[in-house]
Amino acid sequence: MRISRRSLVAAGALLLSPTAARCAPAQGSVIFPVELFTDLPQTRVPAGVPGVRTTGHHRRGPGAAFYRRVESGPATPWRARSADGQWFELDEPEILAGHLGAVGYPVASAVRAGQDYRPSEATGDAAEEHVELQTWLEAAAALGRPARLDPGRAFRVGAGLKAPAGSVILGDGSALATTAAIDVLGLGDRCTVRGLLIVGAGSAFRAGGRGVICWGREGRPGSDPIRLAGPVLEDIQIRGVGREAVSCRYTTGGLLARCHIHGVGYIGSEALSADDLWLEDCLIETLGGEDESGEENAYGATWTRNTHIADLKAAPPSRGGGAKRCVIRDIPTWHGLDAHGADGVHWAGNRIENCRRAAVLTHGAHCSSRNCRVEGVRAVNRFPLSDRNRNGTEKRELAFADIGLSRRNPARGNVWLDNECVGYGARNINMPAILLSNTVDVTWRNNREIDSVRPGIRVEESVIMQDSDIAAVSTG
Repeated sequence: MRISRRSLVAAGALLLSPTAARCAPAQGSVIFPVELFTDLPQTRVPAGVPGVRTTGHHRRGPGAAFYRRVESGPATPWRARSADGQWFELDEPEILAGHLGAVGYPVASAVRAGQDYRPSEATGDAAEEHVELQTWLEAAAALGRPARLDPGRAFRVGAGLKAPAGSVILGDGSALATTAAIDVLGLGDRCTVRGLLIVGAGSAFRAGGRGVICWGREGRPGSDPIRLAGPVLEDIQIRGVGREAVSCRYTTGGLLARCHIHGVGYIGSEALSADDLWLEDCLIETLGGEDESGEENAYGATWTRNTHIADLKAAPPSRGGGAKRCVIRDIPTWHGLDAHGADGVHWAGNRIENCRRAAVLTHGAHCSSRNCRVEGVRAVNRFPLSDRNRNGTEKRELAFADIGLSRRNPARGNVWLDNECVGYGARNINMPAILLSNTVDVTWRNNREIDSVRPGIRVEESVIMQDSDIAAVSTG
């Protein structure tokens, strides 16, 4: 029997929306109404209808969607067979979390919690929806579509999410929030995340988990690590996580652009045996916490070796990458920019404010940093002279340091150009504003220190390139 367009409209069928129209095969067609996606297996759909449209996934709400007719299964949370044997698959240009049943709550609550580091107040009685959100990520990857969080909504997760390879995750100010010490979002190979807010369980030192991780893995004994293509993170915010905001391990490439990291317990961004990870135009601020011994410790951004294996000597250094035009501030306990045993890292045009040590090239895991370049970095420290960390160390210590492991394993070939530091040098621990120790072939030109408590440069067991101007600077 032929079913007319008029009779379908009279029965409550929905005309094609602009979104569905792009998905349907024929202009002017109608689609068949189904209450919920989960009702489809009990629903008979007229033959010849190009698709169905629902009012939600397994509950009414923001997940209304178009499902196009496909040839076959299997059944998934985004593909189902009708009672009369026809298959239908989710077909939207972008896959919303609501399409898979996630509801969330107003994002403004999560934003307030991220400022106060009390996310439990934000989530309140909101249900944990990590099951729906994990299905959302898998659906978007399987369908080859971007995964978008519903605008203006925050979603509570109680377990870490894992994005499949190639995922594109769009937040546009929407949020993932947790009250658990979890790694909120794990990324596979070649993933992109834009406009997302992540609110952690609190910034107590190492008590919480991480914001975003992208980790390759160890290869077989004697072989190279199995690397992932690093993530692209643009315009994201991460607040109140206890360990690292962003952690890349055994990755190649990667970019953090215009990201804001705030109130993190340990590290803003870390590269662990990761190559060519860049930070550009990022703001990293207010880091630090306490571990059980009372020793405070925090890093704005660090490039180092993988510290998660027993034999640190076996881990390759982080190579390449760096930071451009970033602002790193208010880390009173340790380093703003840090390289532990890195090779070829480049820091340019960054501003570092109120960090105990501003920009430091040092050794790590039995390897000294080499071939690194630091230029156009301005470090300003305005902590009072009487200010101390809880362990008694002064907050006004080193602006710049180039420190090799030993005379036999020195830092080598590092370049320092056009940098400036203001207000450094510790009064009571005999530390000048700048320290060069166990370095070979270091280039030092046009670097200035201003208004230091203990002015000058301390040079220990180092070889300075002949064309440097370090001789014109007083030596501590």
